[in-house]
Amino acid sequence: MGIRETISKNPQIVTSITLVMIGVALLGMGVQLVCSPVPNGGQPELAYYTTDDGRTFFSDVADRVPPFDHAGRPAVRAVVFTCDDGKTRFAGYLQRYSDTAHAALRQLPTTPANQGDFRRYGILAQGLELKRPGDPEWTPQSFIERHQAIVSVTCPDGTSARLIAVVPPAPAK
Repeated sequence: MGIRETISKNPQIVTSITLVMIGVALLGMGVQLVCSPVPNGGQPELAYYTTDDGRTFFSDVADRVPPFDHAGRPAVRAVVFTCDDGKTRFAGYLQRYSDTAHAALRQLPTTPANQGDFRRYGILAQGLELKRPGDPEWTPQSFIERHQAIVSVTCPDGTSARLIAVVPPAPAK
């Protein structure tokens, strides 16, 4: 009996094997993400935040979960860009986490080992909200079309040819 006949006569076995292969692939990706030799899984050590809807921004450690208190005001992450090789910078969009996500994160243990906890990643992914500076309302990341519109940043002249995301420089060691 050939492979085609075996597959058509045993669809449950083929489905099971496929699901196991997908599970192994996902597990491998998870291990690679958690055990990455690059600090913070390849993420920058610092990020930009703002307390004034993106008009100004400051840097702080990248693993802060916004909004958080900064000098008595709520700070949210500012995703900063430049179109002129860094001479001027602007906040393209802002990010924060919902109150529900904050409450769920407080329920998790806060040990360094738990930073790679998949529950944490799930909470962060589901609770992320975005908006452009000046927009009155935050949009959940799960609203795909609106999310895509928010993160489709252009330069002030309407082009994106010279658009570059900017991260704060790493602290001197």
